[in-house]
Amino acid sequence: MSGADADSDAPTGNLAGGLGCLAWILGPIGTAVFFGIFLESDEPSGIVAGLWVPLSIWLLLLLCFNRQPQQEARAKEEAAAIAAKKHIEEAEAAKKFAEKEKKREASKRRAEAEKNRNPEHVPARIPRDADDFETVCAEWMKKAGFSNVERTPKGPDGGIDTIASDAVGQAKFHPSQKVTGESVRALVGSKIERKKKRALFFHYGPGYTPDAIAAARKTGVELYQLDVDKRRFKRIDK
Repeated sequence: MSGADADSDAPTGNLAGGLGCLAWILGPIGTAVFFGIFLESDEPSGIVAGLWVPLSIWLLLLLCFNRQPQQEARAKEEAAAIAAKKHIEEAEAAKKFAEKEKKREASKRRAEAEKNRNPEHVPARIPRDADDFETVCAEWMKKAGFSNVERTPKGPDGGIDTIASDAVGQAKFHPSQKVTGESVRALVGSKIERKKKRALFFHYGPGYTPDAIAAARKTGVELYQLDVDKRRFKRIDK
């Protein structure tokens, strides 16, 4: 119960207590008076008149003392309602805090994922040979956020060396040769054939010819060249 409610009920409680005490005092007196009238009077009217005195006093006594349990019950109900409201408010506050923390963590994970998808930040190791370069490219794709990344089996693969849920990749280990536009356009056909959204061309070597870069920009193929010093793949077609 609030302080205001307690103050408002205080005069009523004091009044009820005072009336109760008065009734306890007047009740026996009224009863004694009634019996005195009853014993002295032979008239029914006198008996009835005397009966009103103790009855009214005892009724007042009953009303006063019945009021106190009602006030206590109401006070308990109000206290329970306040406690329940406070519990609900605390639960809602905890829920909002949990949701806020969940969003913050999700935002942090997204930022980290975006950072890893940036070819300037995703690390890559130096390959030992041409076969190992395909493994390096597959590892890089996994770190960059591609899902279900695998190397394709040896054999005719249409120029595809790595494959993911939404992308295909080709790895060229040519330390002394540049990639031509013809190789880039061939990768576009492999992407369409396998129904993928993205095509990535990885090169370990001196880079791409101007024709290859123009073809990539026209077809949407992503060109990456391994920077041995930084151990990062650099995006070339941007």
